[in-house]
Amino acid sequence: MHIPFRKEGSTVKITIPSNVEDTDVTVVAIRLAEELSLEKTPTTAITYAALQDTSLKTQYAVEAITQSISEGNNPFDKSNLSSDGLNYSLTDSNLTRWVTKHAEALYKTTKGMPKGHFIGSSALSADKQTLYLFVKGIPTGPIAIKGLRNIITTCANSRRRHNVRTGNI
Repeated sequence: MHIPFRKEGSTVKITIPSNVEDTDVTVVAIRLAEELSLEKTPTTAITYAALQDTSLKTQYAVEAITQSISEGNNPFDKSNLSSDGLNYSLTDSNLTRWVTKHAEALYKTTKGMPKGHFIGSSALSADKQTLYLFVKGIPTGPIAIKGLRNIITTCANSRRRHNVRTGNI
């Protein structure tokens, strides 16, 4: 069956008719004229200066921070943020609270795991021995990390203990 689509710049929008939807997984086959060729996906990078913008929504800023760090662009690299977050402030008091609360995961951290190992963003400490997972919202079940071969010595969160599954999931 032919499924309608349209190209808008470098994005293809596919409209799946309800009569071909599957309740489990809908499969769409896209026939290409030649080998698959993709544009490089731009990285998300928020700057430290952008974090001072008073019109920036706190939730957006938090998501941009975690995504930026996960991709190797830490906006706090050249700031006065310390590992404990003491005496640190931004224009937005809510964002300041979030940053100081999670300063350890933001201070001198680098690019996290590649996509596919964890659903979400992650960061790695400067000594490469602490992996920080940025879990969106309040976790309601186990947190899965695919392909982790390291031995986990501790797994902590300031609020509650989480069940972390590792290995081939």
